[in-house]
Amino acid sequence: MRALRVRALSADADFMSRLKQGDFQLRMHSRFSRVVNLRCSQSGLLYSVVSSALDDAPNTLRIGLSEFDTLPLGEDAELSLSGGMLRLGKVLEIELDACGEWLPPPVVFRAFPPEYFLNISSRIQDEKFANNSISFFEYDGNDVFYQAMSQHLVRGSTRLMEGMRTAHEPQIRKGLTELLGLGIGLTPSGDDYIVGLCAVLALPQHPAHGYMRLIAEVIRDGKSRTNTISYMALIKAVEGKTRASIGALLATIFNGELSLLKERIKPVLNIGSSSGADILSGITAGLLLSNHLGSPHAA
Repeated sequence: MRALRVRALSADADFMSRLKQGDFQLRMHSRFSRVVNLRCSQSGLLYSVVSSALDDAPNTLRIGLSEFDTLPLGEDAELSLSGGMLRLGKVLEIELDACGEWLPPPVVFRAFPPEYFLNISSRIQDEKFANNSISFFEYDGNDVFYQAMSQHLVRGSTRLMEGMRTAHEPQIRKGLTELLGLGIGLTPSGDDYIVGLCAVLALPQHPAHGYMRLIAEVIRDGKSRTNTISYMALIKAVEGKTRASIGALLATIFNGELSLLKERIKPVLNIGSSSGADILSGITAGLLLSNHLGSPHAA
């Protein structure tokens, strides 16, 4: 079978830099309709090749292919670079000559009057309902399993935020531990919430930024509580690196560009089935936390 040749559209700058060093061994970890995940033999970290339908993200290469379903990729397929051409197994060749370099957009935290973040929170909630994308943190249906899961999610997030508001480290640790790996799917709801929260708290001027080292420690210690794919999103989030759609939303919020807010919320809501809504719950929590703690960096 002749290999399919496509163009690389954009790639995480760190990902491409590692590939070009020539000592980067990536082998198949998992595959889905629009994503192929590869594990680095040296570090154990995951890197992804994704379809053009998805947005840029850390450790990610976007290519001009709509889906991977028809590609007969073997379980031992490797990603290799030779002569400016990437090869994924024996069935896919990826041209790099026109590949754009992606870096997370710069976002600067700005403190606003409390009413501003309350308004943002309300508008995010409105968009969730308008798009029928309800977070499991707000589940009000009749499924007993989901009800119980939602109660645990709310309990963990409440404990976590109260710990941050009162600077109570044991409570922060307990809340984070309760959330890690809690939920269903490839990225459980508890993890998605933490990703959204970290996306905000990772901004250096946020009044709770000082908790990031503790959050990173708890996540690394709790690695076994979740799966490899979700863990990668978590450790990147504590480094302040998230998907392009999340970065664009935060830039819009902190630049005060309310006219673009609805447009920026929608791509985040489209992440997974409920992941986007859960991420937005974490983002909202981070914004409202700054109201409680206050900040000397007022706009």
